[in-house]
Formats: sequence, structure tokens, C-alpha cells
Amino acid sequence: MANLVIVEDYAPFRNWVEFVIQRNGHDVRVFATAEAALEEINGQTKIDLLLTDLQLPAMNGLDFSDRVRDHVSNVRVLFMSIEPLDDLWSRGLKVPEDRFFKKPFKLTQQVDRIDLLRPG
Repeated sequence: MANLVIVEDYAPFRNWVEFVIQRNGHDVRVFATAEAALEEINGQTKIDLLLTDLQLPAMNGLDFSDRVRDHVSNVRVLFMSIEPLDDLWSRGLKVPEDRFFKKPFKLTQQVDRIDLLRPG
């Protein structure tokens, strides 16, 4: 079982992701904004995986993940966006291809990727 933090501003999608990941046996905390997540994460060290939207209000997902790593250095990060990866790259958002989900996606097929990223 992994401890996940999910940051997604679109409530129906956020709720669906939370439901599917919990159903697969993981502990999940969900947030609508990066700021709310940072407030909760501050000082915590038990986060195995961060799943974050790249296009959040007030802060993009890359900047947010960097701030999380200030508190939890070994956290693994997966990014998601409705924009194609090439468009993100052309705007200067250097998202690793193997850590990216293009929305919409079939989360049930991505749970294996989440399981592979969890610690030992």
C-alpha cells in the first residue's frame, strides 16, 4: 500500500481518481489546489507518490512538485494534463514522458504504473 497525494482542481475527475486508487488499496489524500496540499504536506515525510495536474490555479504542477520535494525529498511524482505533452514541452514545461498521463485516461490501466512506483 502506498501513501498518495493527488492534486486536481476539477472535482469530478479528482473524486474519480481518489475512488479508483483507494479501491486498489492505497491511502489517498486529495486536494483542489497546490496551496492546500502544501499546507498539509508541510513537515510531513510519509508521501510515496504525488499525482498532480500540471495546470493548477496559481501554480503549475512542476513548480508544485519542486516545493513538495523541499519537504519530502524522495517522493515520486506523476503528472497529468489535458494538453498533449508536445504542447507542454513547447511552452517550456519539461515533463518527463514516462511520468505523464494525458487526460482523459483510463485510470484502471494506470494503477499498475502507480504500483510500480511505490517503495520496495
